[in-house]
Amino acid sequence: MEAKRKRTKNIIIAAVLVAVAVLMAALPAMLSSGQKEEDKGTAKSVAVQRGDIDSTVAGAGTLSGEDGVKITVPHGVEITNYLVQNGDIVAEGQALAAVDKTSVMNTVATVQNNLEYIAGEIRTAASGAATASLAAPAAGRVKAVYAAAGDDVQSVIREHGALMVVSLDGRMALDAETASDAATPGKSVTVRLGDGTEYPGRIEIRRGDTLTVTLTDQGPALGASADIVLDGDTVGTGTLYPHSAWNVTASAGTVAAVNTAAERQIYAGTTVITLRDVDAEGEYRRLSQLHRDYEDTMLKLFRLYQNGTVAASAAGRVSGLDTARIGLMRSGEAYTAALLASPSEGVPEEYTVRAALLSQVTFGSMTFLAAPAAPVSDLTAEPVVDTESAEDIPVTNFDGVSVYDWDADAADWTVSNPNRLAAGDLVYLVYDENGVLLWVVRPEKPEEPDLPDEPIFWGGGGGEEPPFEMYDRTETELMRISPIDTVSVQMLVDEMDILSVHTGQEAEVTVDALPGRAFTGTVSAIDPNGQNNGGNSKYTVTITMPRAENMLDGMNATAVLTVGTTENVLWLPAEALAEQGFKTVVYTGCDAKTGELTGPVEVVTGVSDGEKVEIVSGLEEGQAVWYIAYESAEAALFAGAAAPEDA
Repeated sequence: MEAKRKRTKNIIIAAVLVAVAVLMAALPAMLSSGQKEEDKGTAKSVAVQRGDIDSTVAGAGTLSGEDGVKITVPHGVEITNYLVQNGDIVAEGQALAAVDKTSVMNTVATVQNNLEYIAGEIRTAASGAATASLAAPAAGRVKAVYAAAGDDVQSVIREHGALMVVSLDGRMALDAETASDAATPGKSVTVRLGDGTEYPGRIEIRRGDTLTVTLTDQGPALGASADIVLDGDTVGTGTLYPHSAWNVTASAGTVAAVNTAAERQIYAGTTVITLRDVDAEGEYRRLSQLHRDYEDTMLKLFRLYQNGTVAASAAGRVSGLDTARIGLMRSGEAYTAALLASPSEGVPEEYTVRAALLSQVTFGSMTFLAAPAAPVSDLTAEPVVDTESAEDIPVTNFDGVSVYDWDADAADWTVSNPNRLAAGDLVYLVYDENGVLLWVVRPEKPEEPDLPDEPIFWGGGGGEEPPFEMYDRTETELMRISPIDTVSVQMLVDEMDILSVHTGQEAEVTVDALPGRAFTGTVSAIDPNGQNNGGNSKYTVTITMPRAENMLDGMNATAVLTVGTTENVLWLPAEALAEQGFKTVVYTGCDAKTGELTGPVEVVTGVSDGEKVEIVSGLEEGQAVWYIAYESAEAALFAGAAAPEDA
């Protein structure tokens, strides 16, 4: 009952706020019309009625376009040209980017080898595997290890959600609310941890007042709180998480060994955990699903080869295409004009050379473990890198950087594409006299490269080593397509009402800039994580609706959800109720001479839809109630109490 009274009081307060808004909107017209006569209101009578009352939940927010669908390509597929730009409107099926067909067919061959190997592992699992290995689907950095030898797999997963967490794209991220207009996508920021450690970051996305900032994954701890600093000012605070994460899980078994540690760099195919007492049936199902996943990748590759382009999977507006990262996706011909010299002509004396191991490849960047500079007489010899003393060197843009591969048949160097470099490659980094990276030189790759980590193997049902590195199924996101025919608004719903809200529920939406019109929306998402403030939690509900003419992102909107109906109850109009201190009263009489209301009666109220209020006790059906009705909202607002306070 107390909750009902609280909601009713909130509705009355909301009605007053609406009246204020109406008054402010109407005030200029009133003044210009020269209205001077005071509206004292008219005493009216209404009978207590019986009927149904809808229970509603209301909230306000701003209109925004949806995040849209991701446009991706399988790992290894090279983009030769982008056919659209940010902001372009595209149709479903429209070509967005051209692909290098040679890179597609090379990837097809790799995936086919993987499918054949997994098929063999499925046969092994079907015979009753006792052990299994969990292998990395891509290169990455371990950010958290929850499992230890002897642990039951399901117990660890129930407690932590995963056996370990691996960052796959070299970046941590944090989300934060901000009020700063200067915090726009693409800007560089400083991410400051609680201990004062600072890392350079970049604003990737801004949706409304929510920022997503990325930074290196080397150092920052998973779950750490951090501030986002822009031009010396803190513009938001959030919690660090991997921008692209692999949460390592398994269906059953006991941890036999953990083969890595937090902050350690791993490579695609690296076994991170070995299991024993594995359920053979569960392992068979896992491998079968993996085989289906690789089949899906193969189908996508065939379509790319057939069409030669990446197509839009939906109509909408292009966003998220970062031109600063296009360097790695260009074909080799794009670099030919930039060549100043080549290894065929020798290395000038003023140049410096560092042996390096390519430890990580992500979209738009590569990380090399580079040894100190040293004289090198033969760039065709295999580089030697002491990883203990090596330095991490990230390369985020290959404009002006030439990549050379040794062609043993031609006994000469050939220009290559940066996208053909892969984790595990041993190379030479060649810098000009100004210390600017000029060449990445890759000698002929030995048959079995000596990597600084454990040998690469995938391990399935039988835990045997495949003769190749497993294909990385992590796809490269090129851009997003956001729908232009729909728009959404987010509202906060109190914890007392959230259980009455469900996806698919209809809502009535009004937009301040489009007065006199009401729109029908649908609840499309409910955030299960409440925001607690002062002991009360509120939940974010997203309502999506068709975008009407002149409906623009950023416009203020109000949404009303009908969450239930209370049937066959006594009710009065909300304007017939008055507040006296902490009491809700109505007036049962009116002095015919003075027009003053008389006979105040305290009532207990229940549910309300903003216009009708349930009368739980204090009145009977058909009983007359008096109140002062005003012709204008401003008169009602400034008239004060509906009757003398001592009545």
